[in-house]
Amino acid sequence: MIRNTERKQIIHCNLMTVFFAAAFNPKAAVVLHVPKSCSHIVYNAFWEMAFKHMQNSPKYAALYQENMFVTGISDKEAIFGGEKILRKCLLEVIAARQPEYVVVTAGCTASVIGDDVEAICKEVAKETGTAIFYIPGSGFMDQTITDGTLSVTKSLVKGIVFPLAEVKKNPRSIVALGVNAHLSKEYEVAEMTRIFKLFGFEKIYYPPVGMTKADLESMAEAAYITTLGLSPTMIKNTQTYAKEYAQVMGIKDVTVPLVNTAHLYYDWLRTFGKLLGKEELVPQLIEQEEAAYRKYIAEHCGGLRGKKILLGIGAALRYFEPMETVQLLQDAGMEVIGAVFLKGLTTAERKQHEEHFQGKLQIPYWTEDQLPQLQADAMLTTETKECHLPQYAISFRRVGRAGSENFYQGLVKLIVGQRNLLYEY
Repeated sequence: MIRNTERKQIIHCNLMTVFFAAAFNPKAAVVLHVPKSCSHIVYNAFWEMAFKHMQNSPKYAALYQENMFVTGISDKEAIFGGEKILRKCLLEVIAARQPEYVVVTAGCTASVIGDDVEAICKEVAKETGTAIFYIPGSGFMDQTITDGTLSVTKSLVKGIVFPLAEVKKNPRSIVALGVNAHLSKEYEVAEMTRIFKLFGFEKIYYPPVGMTKADLESMAEAAYITTLGLSPTMIKNTQTYAKEYAQVMGIKDVTVPLVNTAHLYYDWLRTFGKLLGKEELVPQLIEQEEAAYRKYIAEHCGGLRGKKILLGIGAALRYFEPMETVQLLQDAGMEVIGAVFLKGLTTAERKQHEEHFQGKLQIPYWTEDQLPQLQADAMLTTETKECHLPQYAISFRRVGRAGSENFYQGLVKLIVGQRNLLYEY
């Protein structure tokens, strides 16, 4: 059997993430230079991801722009070239929708036959006077996973924001990279906005999602930039770009890596305040945040006190740091009685976890095969299993104080509500 963590890296098609980054942008059009079948895959993937978010926040459904268009490249173009059909599609979309700007990306077919997509975009942009942004990519032919949010951000910023680098900066305005504001968990965006406002920020930009051309032009006034990096696989590229953005725009990069527990969140506030030069605000903010956190536990988590919890660990330490979750459990008066190492872990990855626990938490370890013999009030797990115990499938990230509260909400529903399975959302 090939273990999950020993499999070769899966390379994802770039089309989906590019569309996700611009699907909610008012007055924008997205053109995919692909066969119709590929556009169906992208559209279905978008709705599969968006459906849960729209259930939790119906406003997102109203924000979707129905702005995806496809050239419908076919066998004919695969033989004779697809540049003509791309040009035709762009002209028709611009005439029919009159968008402020167009985002264009291509798939495998265009790459194989050698269509010069970027050149066609430049020609049509010059001819029509409409800004067209070509996002590099070749479907599954890309050698790395494409971060569509970052790719679209780079292209829009280069064409719209960087030319305005000399505008006067607003010290109460900040750019936050690394989050799709309409497809991320709603509480995460709301929490980051709340935290930024604690430090006096009045205008917070989450590019490029949901942004008009005027929004992007206004973003040039931001005096700070930071990286939220909610996607652990994309964080380094986003942080690198934040530095580039700050240098070009002449502003300050105040990136501080996000943390997953309330206690580490207080350290985050200290570091962020220091970078902003607002250290004097931090002691009172921490006092307020800590009091609110303790109050929430006292008012909402009484049914969790004394419960015995198993940890189901199926992810390597580089992806899942269990002590962060343990801290949350202990804060609410729960007891971690052991860890179950799931079959997805390699021997080396299990050893890393055991070494990490040493000196921090003395608990017994079991294998997944031993799980049917174990008893607990619930198992918090990185992946669900066929199991007689109530399972809480936990997230690898929690943002700010609201992240901890969201964690407890799910756990209360599972244990007090006597549910068999619940996902931390």
